[in-house]
Amino acid sequence: MKKPIILWTVLLCISVLVTGCKNGDKQKNNMEESMAKTIVSNSGQLCFQNVYPYEDNPSTQDVLELNLIIDGNTVSGNYNWLPAEKDQRKGTLNGTLTDNTVTAQYRFMQEGMEQTAMLKIRLTDDKALVEGGEPELGFGATIDKIDCGT
Repeated sequence: MKKPIILWTVLLCISVLVTGCKNGDKQKNNMEESMAKTIVSNSGQLCFQNVYPYEDNPSTQDVLELNLIIDGNTVSGNYNWLPAEKDQRKGTLNGTLTDNTVTAQYRFMQEGMEQTAMLKIRLTDDKALVEGGEPELGFGATIDKIDCGT
């Protein structure tokens, strides 16, 4: 008589543990999804920057910067490539935000010419991954997130 009770008790404990683990995984996945959605809040500013010092003269630097202003799902900002010794590319972007991805039209000046390109910017909690435009223009970049106050 004791063996069936012990067997049922063990089976019950195992099923509770398995169910608890599955619920824990669901909660973890829900938390990860929630965190992914909150990488970008509904409003505010995000800033990204990479600095590339010259090996032979560290005080001379090329800078790549991206600044975004987010208002709901509307995004505006600027994306600039500022080499120390070459023609710079400075421009503004306007677009929309969906699932931590900005799709934007980018208007920029480079070598005295105004041009436009469509960019896709995927935002993570510590980087922006920029894609789009003609490959020869070299818009593709991974830029580190920085504090906008710096």
